[in-house]
Amino acid sequence: MKKGNLFIFLRYLCVGVINTLVGLTSILILFNIFHLNYWIATSIGNIIGIIVSFFLNKRYTFKYNGVKAQSLFKFLLVSLISYIISYSLGYYIGNLIENIIPSIEIFDNFVIIFSSGIYTIIGFIGHKKITFTTKSLGDL
Repeated sequence: MKKGNLFIFLRYLCVGVINTLVGLTSILILFNIFHLNYWIATSIGNIIGIIVSFFLNKRYTFKYNGVKAQSLFKFLLVSLISYIISYSLGYYIGNLIENIIPSIEIFDNFVIIFSSGIYTIIGFIGHKKITFTTKSLGDL
């Protein structure tokens, strides 16, 4: 990874810590306290996190000054695709392991946290290459 990209990724991770505190805390509260199902809890929590993440990443991480509506649309699209891939993968792996190992209460929370890590990696790549780039999609 180039030095410049490393600093951008480190800023992305710092924003990710804040975003995770907001989004993942929301997910865990919705899942454990309000007993919403996996998909509803992770959807609502990620929507909350996405809102925080968009504004922090736009200003702080990528220092993007492009069209706000266009970047917001791309941010939402990349976030949605990242969400579907990461949480579906986590859900699938969780079900696979759960069939092998008897479920314990903390296991579901581990799957959510694992999926959140995958979401972070996919999201960074997507936002760097698609959302906050000055290139058009045809140039990528």
